[in-house]
Amino acid sequence: MRESLPGKNRSTLRFGDSGGLFADVSLVVTRDESSEDEGSGFFIRTTEPYPSADYPTTLYASAAFGISYAIERLPLDQQKSIRSVTIDLIKHHPVDTNSLIVAFAAANAVWNALGVTIPNSSSFDESSGAFIFPIQDS
Repeated sequence: MRESLPGKNRSTLRFGDSGGLFADVSLVVTRDESSEDEGSGFFIRTTEPYPSADYPTTLYASAAFGISYAIERLPLDQQKSIRSVTIDLIKHHPVDTNSLIVAFAAANAVWNALGVTIPNSSSFDESSGAFIFPIQDS
């Protein structure tokens, strides 16, 4: 699901289903394309001031990695426009969710929110079960 508001893009990305690999990350990307700032960075936030015990710290750390990775892969002008990414929700399953699945879902949720396609981006190799996070275009 993708929703665009002035300066904000919301996305929810679900990877997999129950009975296998699963993560569902919902987030909001806030941009300021009019800023003359040279890209002072961005903040990663949660909607809860203190994340509940339902969401272990590792899930937020994994989502933060995926968000940072996604922004690093954007063209420089788009990177500079990102002001914050707010994690609304991370759905997980204790057996079917791990850090890489959450990172993958979060990265793809950012790109989905912005409506961009990144060449040679993160992928999942079904035959080996490996998540791949390329650091540069090939």
